[in-house]
Amino acid sequence: MKKFLLYIADFVYSLIERLSAAVLAERMRHTKSRFASAGKNIRIRSDVVINGPEHVAAGNDISIGEGSRIMAYGGLTIGDNVIISRDVTIYCSDHPFGGDNPLPFGEGRNPRPVTIGDNSWIGAHVRILPGSSIGEGAIIGMGAIVAGE
Repeated sequence: MKKFLLYIADFVYSLIERLSAAVLAERMRHTKSRFASAGKNIRIRSDVVINGPEHVAAGNDISIGEGSRIMAYGGLTIGDNVIISRDVTIYCSDHPFGGDNPLPFGEGRNPRPVTIGDNSWIGAHVRILPGSSIGEGAIIGMGAIVAGE
């Protein structure tokens, strides 16, 4: 009886795993379909969040790693043959400062596009700030902070 219950548990677990993978794949297809432009062979791994996908222009042969967060509202251009490793954060806008708002920043967004050039590799846990431009063939090491203008 114990073997039977273990068999059933393994079966249910594998079924849930396959269904989860199918749901994730469909979610990523939907996200890519909302890009401003999308090349071929774009892989978006699990647990990736892209806010404002309609502001993303992506080339061919791109991989975005697990747990990455992209706030693309200000515009994001990703060239061909780009690897974005796991847990990368990209911001493409910031908040206006000062003015009559009692908070230290305003409610709106200042668009500051980010560009990642062809044949670039963005290491794990990198933070890319608004207005950054990463040149062709760049390798950004793990944990780096890339500051824009």
